[in-house]
Amino acid sequence: DLPQGYEGVVYAVTTVIAYNPKVLQEKNLPVPTSWNDLAQPAWKGQFSIDPGAVNWYDALVREMGHDKALALMKALGANDPKFVESHTQAITQVQSGEPAAAATAYGYKAASLKKKTPDQVEFVNSDPLPASLTLIDLVKRAPHPAAARLFEDWMVSKAGQSAVVDITNHTSIRIDVTNDPSVWDEKKWHPAWGAPNLSS
Repeated sequence: DLPQGYEGVVYAVTTVIAYNPKVLQEKNLPVPTSWNDLAQPAWKGQFSIDPGAVNWYDALVREMGHDKALALMKALGANDPKFVESHTQAITQVQSGEPAAAATAYGYKAASLKKKTPDQVEFVNSDPLPASLTLIDLVKRAPHPAAARLFEDWMVSKAGQSAVVDITNHTSIRIDVTNDPSVWDEKKWHPAWGAPNLSS
């Protein structure tokens, strides 16, 4: 159920819980299956959060309601998370083993790293699954608007979207493009749409 009114979608991103299975075993930590698990005493100081993950929080608010989402954030914050500057930093630190988990990792990146280093990266998709769209836009007064529109048309075409998936493992919202099933399967994980990621 894609939000209405968005046409220039390059890809969708999901936010997942990523963890290092080797470190969990070494530290005797339970496998996190939800964000509430990371608020438990055993996980104190053992996970990271990207405080700039507005799309994740927005998706939780829309799905859980403001009060429950805020209560979850407060519980996570009280459990001494490590702060990171990006989703990518979160997952690469998990891969290296410190901290043991990340509350805000991108699904496509976690899946890619899991394929390369399965003993160092595992991830959990929640249901519903926080998701947001990344858009492509034509800037006002572009010097070559026709060329830009041509590129934009290709990016959202089947060929362009297939290239996006094949090269980056991002998720296409086109129904005629095959995505990584460990990242995106609406029959298993219903998307909880947050606000789109807008270019700055």
